[in-house]
Amino acid sequence: MSDTDEQPPSWRYAHTDTLDGALQRGRGIGALMALRDPAAPEAVYACIRRDHRWDQQVDDRADYLARLVRDLDLDLTPIADQLYEPVDPDVDPDNTFQLGADVLTALGRGGDQSAVAVLRAYLAEGTCWSSVLSRIESQWPADDWDDLDAVCVARLSEQDEDEFAFSCPLALARWAPRQPRLAGILRRHEQRGPHARSAIPDRSSDELVTVLADPDVPRHRKLTALRELERLGKPEPRLLDLIDAGLDLPLLARSLRRLGAAAVDRARGWTPDLGAQRYWFGNLVLARHGTAADLPRLLEAWNWLRDRPDDWCGFDRLADGFARFGTAAAEAMPGLTGVWRWTPHSYERAAVLRAMLAVDPVRAQRALGPALLDCEVGTREVAAAAAARDRQPGVVVPGR
Repeated sequence: MSDTDEQPPSWRYAHTDTLDGALQRGRGIGALMALRDPAAPEAVYACIRRDHRWDQQVDDRADYLARLVRDLDLDLTPIADQLYEPVDPDVDPDNTFQLGADVLTALGRGGDQSAVAVLRAYLAEGTCWSSVLSRIESQWPADDWDDLDAVCVARLSEQDEDEFAFSCPLALARWAPRQPRLAGILRRHEQRGPHARSAIPDRSSDELVTVLADPDVPRHRKLTALRELERLGKPEPRLLDLIDAGLDLPLLARSLRRLGAAAVDRARGWTPDLGAQRYWFGNLVLARHGTAADLPRLLEAWNWLRDRPDDWCGFDRLADGFARFGTAAAEAMPGLTGVWRWTPHSYERAAVLRAMLAVDPVRAQRALGPALLDCEVGTREVAAAAAARDRQPGVVVPGR
């Protein structure tokens, strides 16, 4: 669930060791549990009806849930019905329409002709048909949707033509030669061309740092200056002084990475009493460039992040630091396994698994089998590479 989404205060993820909790988090163990639990069908439908991702921009669920629908041979009717409920993109806190459409698209991509039929019908009847077309045009063979040009053109309103050109470029290009109206839309779209960058003269590093240091400059102008500084592609040591002076902007962590080891000494002095943001910046520097002497600080940072209310973002960067230190970071293993089991922010599990394998390869082996069924492709790739490298005969996915 994205941390920007509103949710009822009483709602909580189910316990991670239960079927519901494992499925909500997209864990591979949840997929294994579902194969033998009679309650699995309803649990899977519930996860498709309510999007449980922590961050919908980066966490994956569609392929994971589609695979469960296929493996459990579930009826697609309840998922199809979700698409036809009243949909307002601005008032869909459970992301019911989008996730249902994504699951059906994934099923169709895998060759499920029933799912193909459902979405083809929706293109002819559903309210948000162009949103569905934008999904399937890039994921399905053209033969599964190419013959619906007349149907879609008849449904396309004049006010939605520009949006259609941006959201369905493949369909527009493919259909334009045989649909005069689409040919006209394509010509207008091509004539506009890409949006040119505003003609703003390039500013020097000195000018940009001056803007960032000026307390009277509005935040949005400082953010623009930091973006320009980032585009210059050069390390800027003066950022360290600006951070000490209280500068706090979203892109600062990325800019600090350019400083590399030169920022380590300063980062070691950024403690929690100087503010959460500065402390976090310091941890990111130490995870990437610190030495084994910084391990106690990184372990402390891991616990600090874990104990922050409703904050599950950033474990992946600390995990990369532990992975860099290998077995010297053995004390990190309990924290890594805890986040591996509990986090709903599934995007971070690939980094956590890499760190577990580096820190304690023996204990990490037990995670590999379930990891092969994780919702995140990155996690599955890490597990598959580790299993192949070590040729572990015990890493078997039941039923595969």
